[in-house]
Amino acid sequence: MRQPSDINSPESDLPAPDLPGREPPDRDPANDPSPSEGMAPPKVSLIEEEKRQSLCLLAGGLAHDVNNHLTGIFGNVDLLLRQLPGDSACRPMVQNIERCAQHTRELMETLRCFAGRGILEPQALDLNQVIRQMTRLLEASLPSAAQLIWRLGEQLPEIQGEAEKIRRMALQLTLNAVEALGEEGGQVTVASGIEEISEAGRGDVEGGEKLASGPHVFLEVADTGRGMDEAIRRRLFDPFFSTKGRGRGMGMSMVLGVARLHYGGIRVGSAAGVGTTVRALLPLNPPEEPRPGMAAVETPQTTATGCEDAVPAAPATPTTRTVLVVDDEHFVRTVAREILEAEGMVTFGAGDGLEALAVFALHRHDIDLVLLDMTMPGLDGAETLKRLRQMEPGIRVVITSGQQPGSSVEQVAGPAAVFLRKPYRPRQLLETLDRVLGGDHV
Repeated sequence: MRQPSDINSPESDLPAPDLPGREPPDRDPANDPSPSEGMAPPKVSLIEEEKRQSLCLLAGGLAHDVNNHLTGIFGNVDLLLRQLPGDSACRPMVQNIERCAQHTRELMETLRCFAGRGILEPQALDLNQVIRQMTRLLEASLPSAAQLIWRLGEQLPEIQGEAEKIRRMALQLTLNAVEALGEEGGQVTVASGIEEISEAGRGDVEGGEKLASGPHVFLEVADTGRGMDEAIRRRLFDPFFSTKGRGRGMGMSMVLGVARLHYGGIRVGSAAGVGTTVRALLPLNPPEEPRPGMAAVETPQTTATGCEDAVPAAPATPTTRTVLVVDDEHFVRTVAREILEAEGMVTFGAGDGLEALAVFALHRHDIDLVLLDMTMPGLDGAETLKRLRQMEPGIRVVITSGQQPGSSVEQVAGPAAVFLRKPYRPRQLLETLDRVLGGDHV
């Protein structure tokens, strides 16, 4: 019963569920995208919107602080693994610590995404192609009592997005739909199409603060399950809220965060006993954010065991370099210096912007590179960077932060700096410094 219809066709040969918020069987969401009555939830009150904004601030702040601690954990784990013999009984326990830290990192990425502070690496995407690549995975998520229906629109225009994040969103929505069916089974419908958003129609879209009017491609997942009452629907996107009695309750927060990162939003239609429809709206032409040339470092790779190789490759450039490490968190600053000194580098440390300027003034002719945190009390990273550039315009800089620096920071940074995202791994730190010190960004 789990066999899907032809995913290359916008119309399935199986009936679509006739739900509030779902098109009846004689309508194709790709050709008639206007939402049916009942699909849009009531507009949130001012109090609810303030609560949501407070949650975003809390989530973003928590993710920032935890990522600082994770940087320290990853660094100390690496240093410890270097000193342990290969057959040490302690090695598996230390590797388990690293795995736990990696899981925490993934959770913090979800929180940061929910708070609108995630990092998007967009490229031109065909939404249908992204969905079709997940066919087997989505089919495997369905129990035998469930039926998967495909209603993909034809010749959808490309969007600017990140395929991996959209795949995570599609998978999460499908898993939620399957769980809503329960043991009795039912239908899950995956649809795509185009919807024109008007100025008046933006108010019923969750997370649509950045949503612009105009054409949007949509991904929609509907189920014939038990649905939600209004009390549950109002809390649907709250972090850590769950009705399942298990799990972290972060699934829909992640979905909303992905939509926000793409300058889109989510529309939900549901009622108790009649099923749920969730439509993710993704704009065709999101606003462009200027990138003056500061390069970003890719996310580090992990080994088959889930842990990063603890022994960094030997840098190609000489290690007799001097680095000024600037970070207000003592444990981050300390572990970064220990990692660099273990590779033969000389380091200075500074706990804030003013101290960094003082140290740099004393040793400006010795310092080859500044590893600079952006979020510090007092003189923050952006202003510190500006003053460093005034003292030494060509100084090479690696900027570290848990969130993408704004265009104002990049204007000051210029091409002689790269961005290293926290929490970074030791190998990633060393490879980044090796690349910058090798002359690519002088």
